[in-house]
Amino acid sequence: MKLNKAEADLKKRGKPLSITAYVVKDGDTLWSIANQFDLNLDTIIGSNKLNNINMLKPGTTLRIPNQDGIFIKAAKNDTVEKLADKYGSFVESVYVANQIDKNTPLVAGKELFLPGAAKVAAVAESPSPGVKRMAGRTTRRTIATVVVTSSGRLRWPVMGQISSPFGWRRSPFGRRRVFHSGLDIRAPRGRGIVSAGEGRVVYAGWMSGYGKTVVISHAGGITTLYGHCSSLMVGSGSYIRRGQLIARVGSTGRSTGNHLHFEVRRNSTPMNPLRFLR
Repeated sequence: MKLNKAEADLKKRGKPLSITAYVVKDGDTLWSIANQFDLNLDTIIGSNKLNNINMLKPGTTLRIPNQDGIFIKAAKNDTVEKLADKYGSFVESVYVANQIDKNTPLVAGKELFLPGAAKVAAVAESPSPGVKRMAGRTTRRTIATVVVTSSGRLRWPVMGQISSPFGWRRSPFGRRRVFHSGLDIRAPRGRGIVSAGEGRVVYAGWMSGYGKTVVISHAGGITTLYGHCSSLMVGSGSYIRRGQLIARVGSTGRSTGNHLHFEVRRNSTPMNPLRFLR
């Protein structure tokens, strides 16, 4: 608890922003770059204009901040306080990162960096009221229901109970408000994780807070991510069939217990998997 509080206090104080210009090389993926710089995936997405996160053209220059967060453009009547509350950042850290004075008004159209913020909160889809209620009492029967997307039917990757749904939540580290871009599914360590659909593995390895992670690209711009695994059974570049064993449940990376962190993205946007349960 002391460590979590110290970490939260450090993030609250913030640090000045600095940017690295990174030139994409052959073999790079968005996930390998995020891991290389120890940043969240959404920090890279929120700092650059990316149409397709599964296709990075070698030679492309990406801006890489020295801390997690996003860039936004201030609108008329915006204040640091309003923006920090909307995107889940600390007010003090925004002033420090941007090296601006608290008495300086924001200029409409001016770009601002929000440390620890999540741009996905403004665009990610919310579940319908009925689905949201169901998430709190998911059973082994309902967890086996398939997910339906534009790319076809995606099966559930592991049997278990949803311990944390998609959307805004209080972080288990520091208790601040953060955006959770997937589902946490509690299951015993070592339980098999299968691919939600047919596709190609675009990343398999360690990734920042996700720990041991597999990312699979499917048809229709759909990507699924499987994080906090104890072991991985596939490698990058492998073509995977629906239901194939790809990893085992664990608690690697930034995790508070054995579970699978499962994400579904359409291009760069996290989607709520529960919206597609039938």
